[in-house]
Amino acid sequence: MGVLQEIIREATSRDGDVPRMLRQCLLLGKRLGHTPLTTWVQYELNGYPTDVELPSYRQLRTRNCGLFENSYHRVTLEIPLAFLPDDIAENFKSANLRDGVGELAHLLAASQDGGDGRLQIPWLPEVTLLYLKDMVQGGYCRRAWSEISASELAGALDQIKSKVLGFALDIEVEAPTAGDIPGTDHLLLKEEKLQQIFNNNITGTVQNLANGSKNFSQTSSTGITAGDFAALVALLANQGLAEKEIASLRDAVEADNADGLGTKVKEWLGDLASKAATGAVTIGLDKVTAVVMPAINAYLGPA
Repeated sequence: MGVLQEIIREATSRDGDVPRMLRQCLLLGKRLGHTPLTTWVQYELNGYPTDVELPSYRQLRTRNCGLFENSYHRVTLEIPLAFLPDDIAENFKSANLRDGVGELAHLLAASQDGGDGRLQIPWLPEVTLLYLKDMVQGGYCRRAWSEISASELAGALDQIKSKVLGFALDIEVEAPTAGDIPGTDHLLLKEEKLQQIFNNNITGTVQNLANGSKNFSQTSSTGITAGDFAALVALLANQGLAEKEIASLRDAVEADNADGLGTKVKEWLGDLASKAATGAVTIGLDKVTAVVMPAINAYLGPA
């Protein structure tokens, strides 16, 4: 069974192993030489750093509760966020899940195997003592927590499977043997098409690519027209990219001196994605994949 078929099998199976599916995606991404895919997969497997923006499917609704007691009774109550200052309350409106999918799958299994179907994230004692002391007359809050339902967590994992399935099926249409023969995959898919499939399925950003003649002017959703480097520079600067990075891109474009995405520009994009993933530049990885790459593809035009 080929790599794509393994991925599709795990993604469509009711009991599919999400970590295993993602490891297959990592193999595919490495063989395709596609940095955005491998970076996304590594975040999903290993967890998202605190300086990386979380995808929306990892921001889950919560129910905030506390265990209160006074001289007469002990009771669990739902906590209205009005008891907290606005800037602090914002942190409790949703739960940001930064752990790797292996840990999330383990938590889900534990909640369903003899648990009550709810996951708890404890509040800091300082917040509990400072802001909930007057919620129960003559009493105090022993502890507080945010609850996530097991169904919400299951839904987040299912969204990952759906994203991967869509990606794998679209790749299969273009190159059914992608991932099977190391060292040849770069011949099967053009970078522009691969990026379009990644954006459409993983980031949810639709990128329009025209096919056919090289002699046309294309404007993408970023507003960049093929060959308009000044517009590209303005957009990249507006996204927070430093002047030295833009200058390096200019050098890469001149060095390639070719239609479409050349070797030097590919290297520049890979280097930028790596720097964004580690916080070495002032632009996030989400902007690299959703804005920078589509803009550069639109500027360069089709190969």
